[in-house]
Amino acid sequence: MLITKHFTFLHIPKTGGSFITDVCHRELPSEWLVPNELHPHSRYDQVPAEFQDRPMLCFVRNPWDWYVSWYHYMIKHPPREPHTRTRTPLWYCAFDCGRSDFREAATRALTGRDFDNRGHLRTVPLMRELDVDHYTALHLLMTGDGLGNGRIEVARFERLREDFLDFLDRHEVPVERTFVEAVREGPRLRTSKRGPYQDYYDEELRALVAGRAHRLLTDYGYDF
Repeated sequence: MLITKHFTFLHIPKTGGSFITDVCHRELPSEWLVPNELHPHSRYDQVPAEFQDRPMLCFVRNPWDWYVSWYHYMIKHPPREPHTRTRTPLWYCAFDCGRSDFREAATRALTGRDFDNRGHLRTVPLMRELDVDHYTALHLLMTGDGLGNGRIEVARFERLREDFLDFLDRHEVPVERTFVEAVREGPRLRTSKRGPYQDYYDEELRALVAGRAHRLLTDYGYDF
């Protein structure tokens, strides 16, 4: 997990966190970085208490766009074999070991039908409890109480560079000019070649995201 002397970054998958982590490790002074054994996608409740007093940031992404990015990433980076429901449940169930198209995989993740994932980011119980989709459950699972108690600030993926620099400026993090330039000009990471996310949706699938991810859409002002 990215923890520094001045701030902590909560890396929610597919929201630009690889870029933030990479530029910080390359450009920040090494003595700023706090060594730790936490998973890169650690939840708020897994951050040790001594680090929770630092300003903390995460990003949110338009859910329609998030699902397209998630699908392409998973197809491009499948887990190693053997693929079984127990060993690779997300790949086995939602993606049918790579045979599912976008509509099939997204529908499973949105509805929870024929969907499973395990590990420290298992979203299925929260999906069922709150009647929400995988991405909403993932966002809520990772941020936990940090949103309600004001410990986590949420910035927008669509303004990733600007919002990250604004966060650092508000908290008077003394970054060098070279770091600011690296954030503004550095190349994007883990991108996929695809068209606009709108091209992946028909009216039915678009409406399904609107219904299941309504909490994120309402809280962060997203529309199609």
